[in-house]
Amino acid sequence: MREIKFRAWDRGRECMVSSSGSRTESYGFRYPWGFQTGYNKIDIMQFTGLKGKNGVEIFEGDIVEGKYIHDSKVIGVVEYNSMAFGFVGKKPDGSRWFDTITTPGYTQDDDIEVIGNIHENPE
Repeated sequence: MREIKFRAWDRGRECMVSSSGSRTESYGFRYPWGFQTGYNKIDIMQFTGLKGKNGVEIFEGDIVEGKYIHDSKVIGVVEYNSMAFGFVGKKPDGSRWFDTITTPGYTQDDDIEVIGNIHENPE
C-alpha cells in the first residue's frame, strides 16, 4: 500500500509547503510555523507513491521527463484522472497523451526524473 501524503502551493506566499507538520482544519491549512490560510488560497497535490530516478518523490503537478515508445524522451505533467496517476503531454503530432505511471511492477519509475512543477516552473 502506498503512503498517503500531500503538499500544497500557497498562492499568496508563492511557496510550496510539505504536509509534514502541517494540519488541515475546517477553515483551512495550518503551517508548522503557525501561519494559516484558507483552502481557496492553496493548491493541494497528492503523492503518487513513486519516486523518480534520483529518489525524488513524484507528486501531482510535477513536471517530469521520462521515456515513451522506443526510448524517445518526453516531458509531461503528472495528473490524476479519476483512475490513475499518469503523465499528460503532447505527442509530436500535437495530440494529447496520457501514460499511466501507477501500476507497481510495470512502471519504469527509474526512468522518470522530476524536473520542476507547474507552480514554480509554469513555462
